[in-house]
Amino acid sequence: MSARLDPVAGTERRTIPVPYGHHVYVVSDLSLSPTTKVESRPVKEFFNLLGDIDDPAIVVVAGNFFHPDPTSNLAKFIEATFQALPTLRDAILSFCAKEGHQFFVIPGRDDRELKESARARDLVEVLGVTVVSDLILQVAT
Repeated sequence: MSARLDPVAGTERRTIPVPYGHHVYVVSDLSLSPTTKVESRPVKEFFNLLGDIDDPAIVVVAGNFFHPDPTSNLAKFIEATFQALPTLRDAILSFCAKEGHQFFVIPGRDDRELKESARARDLVEVLGVTVVSDLILQVAT
């Protein structure tokens, strides 16, 4: 794995080798917020995905993990979101704690502040998530 600091932001560009037999799951636009219903289809499916993966795997949220109001403090917004969705927060923590599991978030248009806000990044990275500016997967076939 190689990393290079993005000169514009505090996040890194990463290159990740994906060995033969490992899985990669890419999702986007979960748009989580404190008002997100845990029963909503996207959240349920994401929750189930995280709980069902036993083999080595990489999960990538390719943009818009969160959907804060334009005037929101992103760090406070993330705290409120995880406080409102503790089962999802715990599922992410559990997934990331398993050997061979990696979780990456590439900020999107709605949560682009993740690139600049160290406090906001810390709130997801404490769960085992890595915030990156972009991600290159070298897949063995």
